[in-house]
Amino acid sequence: MKNNIGIIGLSTMGGNLARNMANKGYNVSLFNRTYQKTADVLAIHDKFELNSEGKLFGYENIQSFVKSLEIPRKIIILIKAGEAVDNLIEELKPLLSENDIIIDSGNSQWQDTMVREMILEGGESYSEFEDEFENKNIYFVGCGISGGAEGALHGPSIMLGGKLEAISIIKPIFEKIAAKDASGLPCVGYFGSNPSGHFVKMVHNGIEYAIMQGIAEIYLILRQMGMDNEEIKAIIDQLNVGNNSSYLLDITSKILISRLEDKFLLNFVEGKAKSKGTGLWAVESALELGVPVPNIYAAVNHRLSSLETSNFPVKKLDNSIPEKNFDLDLDQLKTFLDSIFLTSYVQGLELLVAAQTNNNWGIDVHEVLRVWQGGCIIRSGWLEFFPKLLASSEIYNQELESLLEKSVKLQQYLNLNYSSSNNIVFDSSVSYLKGLLFGINGQNLIQAQRDYFGQHGYNRIDKAGDFTGGWKF
Repeated sequence: MKNNIGIIGLSTMGGNLARNMANKGYNVSLFNRTYQKTADVLAIHDKFELNSEGKLFGYENIQSFVKSLEIPRKIIILIKAGEAVDNLIEELKPLLSENDIIIDSGNSQWQDTMVREMILEGGESYSEFEDEFENKNIYFVGCGISGGAEGALHGPSIMLGGKLEAISIIKPIFEKIAAKDASGLPCVGYFGSNPSGHFVKMVHNGIEYAIMQGIAEIYLILRQMGMDNEEIKAIIDQLNVGNNSSYLLDITSKILISRLEDKFLLNFVEGKAKSKGTGLWAVESALELGVPVPNIYAAVNHRLSSLETSNFPVKKLDNSIPEKNFDLDLDQLKTFLDSIFLTSYVQGLELLVAAQTNNNWGIDVHEVLRVWQGGCIIRSGWLEFFPKLLASSEIYNQELESLLEKSVKLQQYLNLNYSSSNNIVFDSSVSYLKGLLFGINGQNLIQAQRDYFGQHGYNRIDKAGDFTGGWKF
């Protein structure tokens, strides 16, 4: 009997996803360049999932792995994005048959996913690649998976893009292993043509960058207020309620009190945050589509600056955090978090809407919000609240106005009492709220300057039409 599905790439995500599938009754073929990783996954599964409904089968070469799969073959690849994916596809192609399905579940750049679909599936966009590749009508699915190691094992959030013929075959498998939303439905969404799944995951990761940076800024504020990690944890737990109740605050609470012998482990972690590129891609896509995403941009920038990439002779000051003579109450800290969560989500959703308008993929914002409710890294109470906000422009506007008023007061207080250079995402969220709500923003002067030196034209508020000139030379 052939196995139901195969997984190539058995790092933490791939191994845990395989165990999840076996636990749900699927027989899963496994392959990894280094067989030891395959053996490790098999051993862990045998140790912890003795009553698993399905089984895992390891293979030492890719030919045996492919032959082990039922037709049409369904192969998940979870390897490093970029050239490695292209090389693996080239290795698989001679071994596959028409209508087999390759599912790229890594953090691939959505443009790469689009090209790979053209190469493997053919179609009217295929001609520019046909000299280099032989079209075999193999389905290629771009699949975003969020939830980290824990989500992969117990139920992730899954974002699919590809041809319906392929999706109809693989979606039932993913629905069985996925997390559940607030209504108990699987957190699996189909967002249309191929690149859409990876695009939605890219935006998810951009939002993730921004919220993580915002939580780090609150941590710094509380440190400068003189609190130790246990005191900060107590505040984080009080903030982790209502709309802000979230996975990221959950893990922050645990991280704060994790110990290295008798000391807090966090205090020994170097202040250098790395990334895998998805945040940068989100910013690049936003710039191309003309969508402002200042929270995401600020968070990406701050990660880059933490890596000491300056070519100039800058010497970092010591890492001690001096206490400041100021205080914030719980309501002010909640305003801080509300501002970051709300505006980060809004920026991401605006980017998704712009991409859908530009590409006509099939991205439904309400479905995105539903799929993100369970399993994923950015799950929070806001994802259940947003549909209510979006249902009424009046309620939405009132929510933004109320938040802006409180956020501006908090920003003014922080600017007077605390080094605002640390609040890059919070300041970005306040500026973004102002831009959403106010038409008078100084951009009229900028457009006038553009028309003055370049005759680029301008619109007027008193009459319709395009205008140019009128300036005193």
